[in-house]
Amino acid sequence: MKHIKQHIALATILAAAFTTTHTARAVHTYAGAIDTNGTPGIQAGDALSFVVNSGVNAGQVVTGASFGFQPMSLAITGAQAGLFFSNNISFTGLAGTGLIWNGDGVTGVAYRAANLYAAEPGAFLTMEIATVSGPAGAQFSFWDEHHSATVPQVTFTIGTGVTGESTIALTDGALIVGNGSTPLPANPNAGVPYAFGVYAPALDGLPSGFTWNDADGTGPLTAVTDPYGHIHGRSWTANTEGTYTVDYILHDTSGQHPDSAPFTVTYSAVPEPASATLLGSALAYLGLVRRRRH
Repeated sequence: MKHIKQHIALATILAAAFTTTHTARAVHTYAGAIDTNGTPGIQAGDALSFVVNSGVNAGQVVTGASFGFQPMSLAITGAQAGLFFSNNISFTGLAGTGLIWNGDGVTGVAYRAANLYAAEPGAFLTMEIATVSGPAGAQFSFWDEHHSATVPQVTFTIGTGVTGESTIALTDGALIVGNGSTPLPANPNAGVPYAFGVYAPALDGLPSGFTWNDADGTGPLTAVTDPYGHIHGRSWTANTEGTYTVDYILHDTSGQHPDSAPFTVTYSAVPEPASATLLGSALAYLGLVRRRRH
């Protein structure tokens, strides 16, 4: 009995090793604007683009080609089990204004830093999955936990059509800064706004904290004033091995910024031979142990 338990433990470790080969840290890709209207700086009329957000190359255009082939590994758990899966790229919107934690505008710690290449105030950034190419009849899908944890938001069936909503919000209009239970410090300057936004008590169904896009702090959300967004829980899947080319286009629903040029990302859905062999070995090993028991 002891040996059988050891065999099962070994097979379990092998299988676990297979599952851990598919984890990856997301690469953040920042949506902002580039100077296309001939006037220095970013204003309305400048086109949207994915840009380098900091450092010596800040403001330079980022292309999808710079990411190379995005691997899609076979998912073995959850709603995407049996599909090739990727969440390596996290598309975000740059913040146009900073938020001061203690609100005095001088000594506070910036919770969100303003960026020179952010879209204009009032801009609401979305990203359209414009085109998808790949193996004929294959399905390529986008998943958003805020839409559903069990079904994709949109599915492209190559050569057939599209089902669902192919536009993704990048600006997070309802962002609350705070944990919803521990109040943030009260504004020390009564009647004077924070560096951006104001402190909002718990009312109208909102948790206590800073409501990033609620200009008067009374809640609920009245108007989007900052294009910032950093929304998690998003992924892409394909149901067939092969190479998929996806064109993304940025839009500003406020109409201040022209659309971006297509941002083309290539995904590669191929089983990892070493991992597949490892899982197969684990299953075969368990089968061998069972046969020896009979």
